[in-house]
Amino acid sequence: MIWLVALLLAAPPSPAPAAVKWQTDWNTAFKMAKEQHKLVFVDYYQNRCEPCQDIEHLVIPSATVQQTLSDFVLLKLDLDRSAIPLAHRHAPPAYVIFDANERERFRIDGEHVLRADDWHQQWDVKNNINYPFYGPLDAFRATAPAFVKAAELFEAKRDLDAHFLVARAYNHLKMPEHARAAFAEAKKAADKSGNAAAAQLADAQSAYTYVIDGRADHAVELLRLLTYAPADQDTAALIWLTLGHAYEAADDRADAVDAFRRAQLLAKSGSRTSKEAIAALAHVQ
Repeated sequence: MIWLVALLLAAPPSPAPAAVKWQTDWNTAFKMAKEQHKLVFVDYYQNRCEPCQDIEHLVIPSATVQQTLSDFVLLKLDLDRSAIPLAHRHAPPAYVIFDANERERFRIDGEHVLRADDWHQQWDVKNNINYPFYGPLDAFRATAPAFVKAAELFEAKRDLDAHFLVARAYNHLKMPEHARAAFAEAKKAADKSGNAAAAQLADAQSAYTYVIDGRADHAVELLRLLTYAPADQDTAALIWLTLGHAYEAADDRADAVDAFRRAQLLAKSGSRTSKEAIAALAHVQ
């Protein structure tokens, strides 16, 4: 089994918020999410699912969890009775966050053992009541505005900006595989529009996600390849800056200093890239 939410007894008591309201109809919930500029938190439920019952009675009533859930449009689906789009059916217990356009953004379920970068962990609610299940949900709540904004960008046909925003949000959440997938989509959108600089920026930022995986040497390898034929001088500066951070993560101080100096020389004076290169040099020297 795997799960997602609760400080429960580990947290000090807090005043109980008003009970959150759960929707039971798929279309109604997503219509509300668009109107309210929110994400949708879906609880896939089944009466014969024992873990579902445990979470229902031990986790969801927590004042801390109730407070966090209040930021989402909440949808509880009984898999035996609810009308659910086939592509979005999950075996319980499952907790999935979607944007208002039904794009899945975060999931924890009991069907698959997923990668650690998704925050999926083995669990037993009865025996591990203090397991910090709340933390991941709260972290995701903090990035929810980025995913809401991305959904609006997709609606406006600004796919390139939307994919970059999603990728950076996943980076912030330390979900590198999700970030790489979003950067890959950003690169496709950039290639489609003929934006070579944006395509290389997507490649550079995707390469850096390997630092989160603990594979800084691989990030360095990928970024060095991008330095050979940059799309323009500004892109070259950004690539060298990113490479410098990868060298720093790989404990290669000398090459980090060289990369940051190259970034500073290539960047426009007073630009954000120039300022970041100067600050990075001051840090590593």
